[in-house]
Order: sequence, then structure tokens, then C-alpha cells
Amino acid sequence: PGETREPVWCGEDEWFTGDAPTEGQWEFTVYATDRAGNVSKTTHSFMVDRTAPEVAFTSGPDDAAKVAKGNVTYGWSVLDSTEVGQSCSWDDGEATACDGTVSKVLAKGDHTFRMVATDAAGNSSETSRRVTVLADGNPDPDPNNPDPNDPDADRTAPTVKLSSKKQKLKALRKGLKVKVRCSEACAGTVVAKAAGGVRFTGSARLAAEGSAVVRLKPNARAKKALRSSPRSLKLKVVSNLADRAGNSTTSKLKTRIRK
Repeated sequence: PGETREPVWCGEDEWFTGDAPTEGQWEFTVYATDRAGNVSKTTHSFMVDRTAPEVAFTSGPDDAAKVAKGNVTYGWSVLDSTEVGQSCSWDDGEATACDGTVSKVLAKGDHTFRMVATDAAGNSSETSRRVTVLADGNPDPDPNNPDPNDPDADRTAPTVKLSSKKQKLKALRKGLKVKVRCSEACAGTVVAKAAGGVRFTGSARLAAEGSAVVRLKPNARAKKALRSSPRSLKLKVVSNLADRAGNSTTSKLKTRIRK
């Protein structure tokens, strides 16, 4: 991160330990000098990351909510400067890979959903929600989670449209801008992917019908790809948004960013 230190002696085939107190990109360089004074060096680049991913639920029943027996869906967002792996589990069962949303048909009783996000440096964040499934399918009234037996309940997913104005590759280092239009109040995740594990991630939250511009942050592989000065980057953008009643929908966009 801009700090250069004076070299210190180290021995061949011996472990070397140094202090890297600041997060960011670092380089470890080894200099070798022979008796004639000739010097050669080799450099290894690495990143110090001690910050756990930011995770937040964007849709689904509130914690400790009572719901009708049947399908329960949760959506969430994950933000981090590196690529993040996600795993999900129900009721202390085996964790499986997941990515932004999960659904499960639940029987009567108490259930717990857990999601763990772990970044490339091993930093982890966990979030969870509890839900009680009622046998008669008549949960307590909740404007955000309507009774499925109520004929007036909202079961219609919002209409979502994605668009992206012309952007330059250089500008993507600060993030990919995507315009999200929703037919009603909605919230959820927006992810852009390209070949080679390149990802841009962000979250959208609209308080009412309308549109908002979301900036998707690049992961480590995206930043590396941008530093290599490619001619263009072909991206597939996918949003997973839900309204206040928990009705979710997916929208897609394909775009190509050029120099």
C-alpha cells in the first residue's frame, strides 16, 4: 500500500516473518547477492484482507415471523473486496453452496436458516433468521408477509427492468453502474459476471415504484482483469429482487464494456 521498507537479512530455506499492518496490496521481494556483488531479485504479490464480508437480508420473512406451511424464500446481499463463497443450511443440517437466494418447503414447527459468507482471505460473516410454520396456514397478520389463504393477499412479483448506459473500462475500477427500474417498492441483489470468475456485486433498494442507479463493486479478479487493459469485457447482469410481500423475480441484462 505504498510503503517501502529496507531489506533485512534472510536465509535460504528458512521461514521469514514480517509485519503487514495495513490492508491492501503488498509485495514480498527477495534479493540475492553473490560474492562479486551481482544482485538478482524475485517478487511475490499478495493482498492483506482482515475485513469480513458485509451481509444483509433483502427479502423473506422477518426474524421470528409466523408463516403458513409451504415454500419459504430468503434473499440477501454480500459485499466484499474479494471473491466470496457462500454456504447455507436449515435447522443445523449440512451446509450447501448458495448464491443470493434460497427457497425451501417447510413443515409445521420452528426452523432456522443460516448463511455464512467467507472471503478469499478466510474472513467470515454469518447471518440467520428463525421462522415458525403454522399447521393451519393462518399466520398472524403481517403487511410484509400476507396470509396465503387471504384472497386479497399480494402474490404478484414486481416487474423489474435493468439497463446500463455506455461506460468505459477504466471507470469500472470504481464500479459498474446499472439502472434498476421496479414497478413497486422492492429490494435485493444485483450481480454482474464475466469469464474467469470476474464479478461485480451490489444491492438495490427502492422505497416505491421508480428507478435507481446501483453501483456494483468489482471483486479481486475483476480488478486484476481491468489492470491487464483488455479491449472489452462482456458482462451478464442478473438481479434478484422481491417486493414487501416477499414475491421475488429475476431480471437479466447483457452488456459489453469497451475501452
